[in-house]
Amino acid sequence: MLKLTPVSSALAALMIASVLSGCGGGNVEAVSAPVGGAAQTATASAAAETAKAAEDAAAAKAAKAAEAEAAKVAADATAAKVAAAADAAAAAKAKAAAAAKIKAAAAAAVVVQPAAAPKPAPAPAPSAKKYANCTAMHVDYKGGVARLGAVDQRASGHAQYAPVYSTLLYEANSGSDRDKDGIACEA
Repeated sequence: MLKLTPVSSALAALMIASVLSGCGGGNVEAVSAPVGGAAQTATASAAAETAKAAEDAAAAKAAKAAEAEAAKVAADATAAKVAAAADAAAAAKAKAAAAAKIKAAAAAAVVVQPAAAPKPAPAPAPSAKKYANCTAMHVDYKGGVARLGAVDQRASGHAQYAPVYSTLLYEANSGSDRDKDGIACEA
């Protein structure tokens, strides 16, 4: 009958590997493990391998954590750059809006006045001068003289020059008003 002795897991793995590789030649014999020597060396080397594997796993985990931290820092830096660019764009937009508002206010402040109608020549002095003919009157008044409220009645349209409106001057030269429209010597 076979006596079973407790063996370490490393030694059991070694025995299974030797059986599977064909070292046993098909005949399996019971092996009694000595208490010292090779069994302790195999156990120590297996423990060293396990510790090294644990160290390698811990190092890989630390490297992965460092890589994740670096990625997070890079993402935060990118987010900060994007936020700074957005702030700069908003500031530029606000500056442009303020400039447009100032320009609009300046444009609104400019008041465009309509063109003034031609002003009549200055009114003559209170004493009315009587002219011999229209040629003599045109030296002083190019558009002739008219009483207040008179309108040119010519079929050709209107006169080239505006008349001077003076009832006294018109009355003194009313004989020169050929068409009797209230304007004497219109030109």
